[in-house]
Amino acid sequence: MGFQYSYLIGSLSALTVWVILYLFRKDVQREMLVISVVFGVIGFVVDPIYAIDWWHPETMTNTLPGVESFIFGFAVSGIASISYMWVFNKKLQVKRKTEF
Repeated sequence: MGFQYSYLIGSLSALTVWVILYLFRKDVQREMLVISVVFGVIGFVVDPIYAIDWWHPETMTNTLPGVESFIFGFAVSGIASISYMWVFNKKLQVKRKTEF
């Protein structure tokens, strides 16, 4: 009973880090958002597969997947997608395709 909201709390903690990175790195906001949405959906779809084997999280709605699955996939993938650029203070460089 005491662990019912632990998956939600962990997911919201990761989302807090995501929001901070999103606000401070304006140069990669679009890329971060696209990756986050894609992997948020993937997290929502893949979570029941892990529940078959060993992962049995308690969710707010007592269903699997829960909203926590999307939030976790969304936040963690967004953080991972720009973590290298954030740690080493790199900028995203867009290369234009040149025609011959």
